[in-house]
Amino acid sequence: KAIVDSLSSIFTFGLQGVATTPLQCLGLSGYVHELSFWMIFPVFVTSIVFITVVLWSGVQRERSGAEVGLLERVLPPVLQIMFVLYPLVTTAAFEGFPCYEFENDQRGWLIADVSIECYTSEHDDAMALAWIAVFIYPIGMWLCTLLLLFRTSKAITSGRSTSLSRAISFLHREYDVQCFWWELMEMGRKFLLVGLFVWQPAQGSMTQIAVGTIVAAVYLMIQLQARPYK
Repeated sequence: KAIVDSLSSIFTFGLQGVATTPLQCLGLSGYVHELSFWMIFPVFVTSIVFITVVLWSGVQRERSGAEVGLLERVLPPVLQIMFVLYPLVTTAAFEGFPCYEFENDQRGWLIADVSIECYTSEHDDAMALAWIAVFIYPIGMWLCTLLLLFRTSKAITSGRSTSLSRAISFLHREYDVQCFWWELMEMGRKFLLVGLFVWQPAQGSMTQIAVGTIVAAVYLMIQLQARPYK
């Protein structure tokens, strides 16, 4: 665990500290505030990207006169940002469920924030926020990706690109045409390994390690058979 913790900043691009350190300085420490940050942060970043792209598009149009669709400019950076933030927000959301429980005591405390006692109204509020985050981000983003790929499936498979298929090329350009939908599999794998398995099976248990290993091995076998990458 110590080795994994020491490497976590590399795996998360150092973004976890973006939430915890400033919030602690403002006296807003705790799981609820941290999760609220991760729910707002993607919206804030994508809004800045959208405004920047709109302004830059206007400058480029005045300079060159070239017309490039706003969709083709906005979607690629937004999808890349969401690709980085997806596992972080998913993990933060599912951290609202697992508790420390003691055999000789009926009480428990939230692992992510031991100031919150489990099975209390405070914990219920934290879980409600966590469920909202789960439906908006890991589930919502998966459904959005499914919709985007479904809408562009004919353009991708036929090789006749459209403005939308070019705009979402980040989602399918690394895969063979037959497996253009493979990003959905990748998102599902992340949802299980960095999200759902944070909660169930019991965190830190041998069952959790075994189930995670089995899922990773099965996914690897499917990937080797499908050979989705170009």
